Amino acid sequence: QMIIGATRDSDYHILNLTQALYKKYDLKRVYFSAYVPVGNHPVLPKVADDAEVIRQVEQDRLNLSDLAGYEVIGMAYPCGGVNNDGDLDVNGGHIGGNTAGGTGDAVNTGNTGNTEISGGNINGDISNEDGGTTNINGGNISGNKAGNDGGGVNNDGNLDVKGGVISGNEAGGNGGGINTGDGGNTNINDGNITGNEAENGGGVNNEKGGETNITGGSINDNTAGDNGGGVNNEGDLDVDGGNISGNTAGENGGGIVNPTVETVKVSETAQGSTAEPKYGYRFVK
Repeated sequence: QMIIGATRDSDYHILNLTQALYKKYDLKRVYFSAYVPVGNHPVLPKVADDAEVIRQVEQDRLNLSDLAGYEVIGMAYPCGGVNNDGDLDVNGGHIGGNTAGGTGDAVNTGNTGNTEISGGNINGDISNEDGGTTNINGGNISGNKAGNDGGGVNNDGNLDVKGGVISGNEAGGNGGGINTGDGGNTNINDGNITGNEAENGGGVNNEKGGETNITGGSINDNTAGDNGGGVNNEGDLDVDGGNISGNTAGENGGGIVNPTVETVKVSETAQGSTAEPKYGYRFVK
């Protein structure tokens, strides 16, 4: 376990030390914890207040620009795994078993943040705040459970999915794989969203005020307790490609369910999912 924040070591120095420990001792995990003073002895580093502790945890403890080959496991309040308000590239490694007091148990991208995920295994939900940008080009986002919306990813900013797998996630509310909130914009160009569960939108949920564009990829074998096994839409949805298939819903819309039919466009190039068109809803056929 490594205590971070007691000294002014740079992220570069910490990463190099961690890598040396992995190689020399064949370590499997390195845990990072924030320095919190328990006394006032003059030789001890001083921290001004709780806000400063939080700043150190976010900035120094693992505000890492590149997580390739590292495991970020067992983090705790306030940041969960990684909180990013700058530029973050995740190319490999494992982020899991973390808990955040707010959102983003694994990765939270703030309103000035830009996060690129192109590899690694992420076990914990990803949050993209209003104004933030997250691009998912690869990697595996799986096995997460969210009490509310967005089992895999909850997006209130700009989200581009161009690869990777979002699978086996659960949301107590909407969007087992991906939830797009009011004001959010999600583009799904590739990748596989599969085996996720939620009340509405087992694979993808698009809230009122949200915008989701699907031009490629696969949304399959997802389950909704109520509506939209593959996709549940209450905002603006444009489906121009991809494969939406094998999804199930307890109530309406195994493939896509859309209460306000004017706001969904499904081109002839979209494949998959069949569902009986009833209750004025529109489905992919």
